[in-house]
Amino acid sequence: MLLQQILENCRLYPNRTAYSSQQGCLSYDALVNAALAVAEAIRQASPGEEPVLVYGHKQPMMPVCFLACLLLGRAYVPADSGTPPARIKQMAEQAGCTLLLAVEELEIRGLPSLALRDMESACIKQQYPARQFKEPSADSLAYILFTSGSTGMPKGVMVSYGNLDGFIEWLRQLPAIRETDCAVVLNQAAFSFDLSAADIYLAFSTGRTLFVLEKTVQQDYPLFFSRLKESGAGIAVMTPSFAELCLADELFNERLLPNLRCIFFCGETLHPVTVQRLKERFTGLRVINAYGPTEATVAVTATEIDGEMVRQQRLSLGCAREKTHIIIVDEALAPLPNGETGQILIVGSAVAKGYAGGLQGGFMEYNGLPAYLTGDYGFLKNAELYFSGRADTQVKRGGYRIELQDIEQNLNQQDGVAKSAVVAEEKGGRLVLHAFVQPKADSDTTATEVRRQLAQRLPAYMLPNRIHLMVSLPLTANGKCDRMALKMRLNREEG
Repeated sequence: MLLQQILENCRLYPNRTAYSSQQGCLSYDALVNAALAVAEAIRQASPGEEPVLVYGHKQPMMPVCFLACLLLGRAYVPADSGTPPARIKQMAEQAGCTLLLAVEELEIRGLPSLALRDMESACIKQQYPARQFKEPSADSLAYILFTSGSTGMPKGVMVSYGNLDGFIEWLRQLPAIRETDCAVVLNQAAFSFDLSAADIYLAFSTGRTLFVLEKTVQQDYPLFFSRLKESGAGIAVMTPSFAELCLADELFNERLLPNLRCIFFCGETLHPVTVQRLKERFTGLRVINAYGPTEATVAVTATEIDGEMVRQQRLSLGCAREKTHIIIVDEALAPLPNGETGQILIVGSAVAKGYAGGLQGGFMEYNGLPAYLTGDYGFLKNAELYFSGRADTQVKRGGYRIELQDIEQNLNQQDGVAKSAVVAEEKGGRLVLHAFVQPKADSDTTATEVRRQLAQRLPAYMLPNRIHLMVSLPLTANGKCDRMALKMRLNREEG
C-alpha cells in the first residue's frame, strides 16, 4: 500500500533527498517527520474526517501537508496560489473543508486556518511517533481536485485512497518506468492538476527524489534551463504542450539532461512529431503516451511509443489497466464495434467517487460497476484506444463536420511549426476558424507558407480563415494550451 511504501522508504533511506525545490529540500526523514507533526496539528485544530484545504504552490510544506492528510485518512484539497481567492472559497465550501493549511498567507472567512510558515522549522526538527497512524481504508477519500465546470462553478472530483493506490501501483509497473534505473523524477504540473499525483507518489513510493519546477522557474528561461540541468532527472512527467515548449529551444537535449530515460505524457494529445523530435534529442529515450480524465484517477491507459508508431498520423493511447475497462458507446450507451468511433466510457476501479457537493456529471453505474462517461470520442483497435477529439471541439461549416484537432495535427506536421491551436469563432452568423501557430526557433516560415502547406493536406472547407504566427502559445497553470487566452486575444483585436 502507498503509505506503507513511503514510511518504509523513510526507514530505509532517512537521509536521501525526497523533495527538491528552489525554496528548499527535504530528506525522507524530514518529510515523514514533518507530516506526522502536521497531522497531529490538524487533529488538534479540527477533529473529525472532513476534507482539509491546502493552499500554496510547490513549497516543501505542500507535500508534507498532503502526506499528513493521508496519514489521517482525510482528503486534501490542493489550491494553487495562482487561483483567485473567490474561487478558492467556492472550492472550500463545495468540498466541505473544515480547516485551511496555509503554506502561503491566505484567509477565508469562516474557515479556521493553520499558518504552516510558522510551524515549518518545528515540524521538521521535533520527533513524532508513526505508530498512532494506520493505513486508510480503500474507500476513504485521498484528495479532491477541482476542474472547471460548464456552469462556471468549479467541480471537485473525489478520488479515493483505493483509486490513488491502484493508479500508482499500475504506474510503477509500466515497463518503461520499472526498467528505468534513476534517482530523480521531474515534476512540471501544478499540484492542483491531477497529473502531479503521478510524479509525487511515483517518486515517494519508490524512494526517488521529486524535483519540482515552480511557475517562476518555468517563466524564466535562463533559470529554467539551469534548474533542468541541476535536476539530473531520469524520469519526467509532463504535458505534451510543455515538451513542445522545451523543444522550441535547441538547448533542450541530452547534454542538458544526460540521465533522462523516460517521459510519461498525459493530459493532452501527443503528436507523433513531438515524439520524433524528442527521440532525436535524447538517445534511447522511452516515451509513454497515457490517457485519462481527472474523474478516473489521472490515467487509465498507456503505451510506449516506438519508432514504428511515430510514423502513424495518430498515436495509440494503449490498453486499459487492470480492473478497468474502456467501452466505446453510442448516444444510447450501447457498445460500438471495434474500429467505430463513439464516446469513451470508463468502467471499473479507476473511476472516482463522484463530484463533491453532489454535483451531477458523467458518473454512473454500468453493469453494476462504477463508470464515467468522458465526453471524449475515440475508437478501439485491437483493444488499444485512439482519441478522436471532444464533442466540444467538433464544429460544422457549410454542412461539413470538422474536428479542430484534425487541423492542428496537420499543422504540427509541417517542418517549420513547433505547435499550434485552432479556435472557432462565431462572427455575423458565420463560423470563422483561427489557427494560432508557434514556429520553430530556427524557422523563417510565414503565414502564407503555413497555409500553402496546409492546403496540400486538407480540403478547402477545413482551412482556417486566418493564420496567426506567435512567438509562443499561452499555457495554463497546468501546462496545457490556454485556448481561453487565445479567444480573449481575438476579442481584443476585434474590439
